[in-house]
Amino acid sequence: MIATLFPRLRPQTAGMLLVLGAAVLWSSNGMFIKLLTVGPLTVTGLRALVAGLVLAPTIRARHFRNGWPLAVVLVSYAVLVLCFVTATKWTTAANAIAIQSTSPGWVFLFTALAERKLAARLVPPQLAILAGIGIFLLEPAHGTSFHGNLVALVAGVTFAVFTMAYARLRHPGIGIISLCNLLTFGALWAIRPQAFPFAQIVPTDWLMLLYLGSVQVGLAFCLFTQAMLRIPPTQVAVLCLLEPLLNPVWVYLAVGEAPSTYGYTGAVAVLCGIVWDSLLRHRAPPPLRAEAATVMGRD
Repeated sequence: MIATLFPRLRPQTAGMLLVLGAAVLWSSNGMFIKLLTVGPLTVTGLRALVAGLVLAPTIRARHFRNGWPLAVVLVSYAVLVLCFVTATKWTTAANAIAIQSTSPGWVFLFTALAERKLAARLVPPQLAILAGIGIFLLEPAHGTSFHGNLVALVAGVTFAVFTMAYARLRHPGIGIISLCNLLTFGALWAIRPQAFPFAQIVPTDWLMLLYLGSVQVGLAFCLFTQAMLRIPPTQVAVLCLLEPLLNPVWVYLAVGEAPSTYGYTGAVAVLCGIVWDSLLRHRAPPPLRAEAATVMGRD
């Protein structure tokens, strides 16, 4: 898109602008979740419905020929987005996005267990991420904040499961994200239809839900997939860290919610660990698709 509008841009520059645009759109998630007056199930389901329909034209027959990894991708995505929305409602947006961003640490752990070998050079960044998690969980509870932190931790684990399963897909693509969102809505509707009182949702909530589904998810993924064609996955992963940095800023400007000292410290530890991990992997042999998938399941 940017490359079409500005044909003189180098692919590297266009890719960077595309992924930064996607990260900015993703970062608006927390602000609108906080502003919405409906509950987490409603937000998750209706945003997923809109996103699934917007991205539906990208679905291809080959996307259904992915075997068991597709089932894991679909289920883990649904759990991931529900946990993230719930965590954002229950704790600070800064805590929710930072704890969910611990997924690279869980990928490292699950990979080490599955392959029965440990990449020693990648251990220090994981310890930084683990320290960040510990700081978040030590935060004094206020209302539902502790439970929100735990739910965000589940989101981080399921993000890791999503990442590893997505890397095993024979036919990946943005159409998979459409299927994930459509299944998320369908599952939530089947489990709890009373969470979707369409006639009772006020117009301002509808506008925000439409934005979240069509722009924050739909357009952001279109920008992101174009970026992936132009720059390496490691660079994409680092640039995507703009999302957890901006997310609490928008929330503070919209509702005045500021992270605690524990939140700031934990977020710094987690983000430093992620950057450190990405830089170490960048020096390794060319990355597998799993690294690209780490940023494919953005909530």
